Amino acid sequence: MQLPLQSQLHYFKEDTMKFYDRTVSGEFREELAKILPALADNQAYWRMTQHLLFGTLKDTDTDCLALPSVLIAAIEEKKYDSHYVAHHFLNAYRRDVMDFKIAAHVFSDNSGEGRCRTVEEFMPPAAVQGLADGERMHYQAKDRVWMSTGNVYLRKHASAQRKADRDEAQEYAKQDSVCAETKLLLNYLNALPPHRFTIALKHLPEAREAASRLKDADSQLNLLKAIGDYAQPMYKPADKTTRVFTLRESVLRLHRDLRKIMTRDWVTADLRSAQLAIVAQVWGIPTLTDYLQSRRSIWSDLCQHMGMEFTADNKANMKAVLYSLIFGAGRKSLTAKLGRSFPCGREAYERFKSDRVIRSLILARHREKQKIRRDQGAFDAFGNFTELEVTSSERYEYDRDNCLSILACVAQSYELMLLLPVIRLAVAEQSGHHGFAVTTWLHDGFTFTANDPRDMTTWKDRITAAVKAEAERLGIITELEFE
Repeated sequence: MQLPLQSQLHYFKEDTMKFYDRTVSGEFREELAKILPALADNQAYWRMTQHLLFGTLKDTDTDCLALPSVLIAAIEEKKYDSHYVAHHFLNAYRRDVMDFKIAAHVFSDNSGEGRCRTVEEFMPPAAVQGLADGERMHYQAKDRVWMSTGNVYLRKHASAQRKADRDEAQEYAKQDSVCAETKLLLNYLNALPPHRFTIALKHLPEAREAASRLKDADSQLNLLKAIGDYAQPMYKPADKTTRVFTLRESVLRLHRDLRKIMTRDWVTADLRSAQLAIVAQVWGIPTLTDYLQSRRSIWSDLCQHMGMEFTADNKANMKAVLYSLIFGAGRKSLTAKLGRSFPCGREAYERFKSDRVIRSLILARHREKQKIRRDQGAFDAFGNFTELEVTSSERYEYDRDNCLSILACVAQSYELMLLLPVIRLAVAEQSGHHGFAVTTWLHDGFTFTANDPRDMTTWKDRITAAVKAEAERLGIITELEFE
């Protein structure tokens, strides 16, 4: 199951980006103020310190903490426009509070695009590091305060922020560019009552212990800290796709092992080999259709083909590579992804593309690209047409277009079509004592809970049957699998 990574991007096109204050223990804030006296009453410095110590916004390629100018403007509480200069504040902070090394902008030819600044190296004083490490493991106690202000945390603050998030999400859903089916999904998810999610917070101590043993412990602990403040995800649409993403940090971005801990009280369901099944039908790949009908596991077969042990990590890497291929990644990107598991990515790519299923996918993708360029666009599952857009660039010998993006968006639209019956069932039954609620949405999967635990088996059967009927109608060889 793929997790949304909308908060881990190296392109920041939005004119605004919000900064979300975190709660910390009162003792932590008092001790930090003693070690870093320059913080004083400067709330912008406190917010920047929070981002450095507990931030989760990462660059996808380098995994470094991102410093987009739109976020720095939000930290300063200044308007972000063409006149805003972020480095003035960053230089002042590095001089007054804590120094860190910045990796500079990388600009592109397209106006408004480019890789933002990142924190290339950050070595806080040992005392600060020790405080931060302890705070990451700190359970939400009664002495919580807001980091930027030091004001005591009250439940009404969380309620007010949740309402603001819901209002913002509803505004996104009203946009004309959002298709009716995505609006139905958003309106349902964003209207769920908060008590559906507070149950997950009881698992925070266990999740923190598990997170502390992971390779990216600090990053995962920072996510858990944010979830401790706001457990309920709110969703917004994305440009030219039916997929939806959360407004802020949520359980959806956690490592799979931690997500399982936090969502233990809910049932997890996802579509079996969803993207493979979709493109087998939409792109017309008989070889892939035959393979899926054999009910073999593509993940174990690919691991075996690559000479890899079939482990959870290797399966996850194979998923990332295969989905990247389907969604348009080229040789360079696939080589880099494969190189994370193999000493030599180039050799790994040659082996990868020699697989019979992968070969058929690459050939079919090439045909679909030609078709999109010939037709100047493509229709998605709901009949919405996305036009081909061409961008000229002086630095390239050819004009670039959004063909690969269209390819991905069409495939993604079938994810929603396959799972839409689940949302329609949930909407129809949400008010009844014997209804159920979809608690998280993961593109090709979801979690849910029954209003009455005794009805869980009944709802599993009804949901499975509804998705099966839709898959058969579309001719897509997939079904729901439950964890």
